[in-house]
Amino acid sequence: MTHNARGQTAPQKVKRHTTQVRLDDDDKSGLRRMTAEFPLYSESVVLRAALQTLLACSGEVRSEIVLASLTDKDVGEIMRRHGMRTEGKDEGAHAE
Repeated sequence: MTHNARGQTAPQKVKRHTTQVRLDDDDKSGLRRMTAEFPLYSESVVLRAALQTLLACSGEVRSEIVLASLTDKDVGEIMRRHGMRTEGKDEGAHAE
């Protein structure tokens, strides 16, 4: 019996892609702390979740965040401007 015959849809085919991520020592330590706190998740799963979160943003916000990151600007400021709450090391990092 097919999926449609039972009122279900066929499973979605997932394409897998690979990439490389470069992290500084602070970011790598933070990632290790996250996986230590939540041992069911690997570093790659956490990074994939971060990417999915970024992709959930509008195209305009996503572009602003990526460009700020590429130019070493405060990504947290952009997030706050668009109503996203931020905490941690970027809180007030570039306040003047």
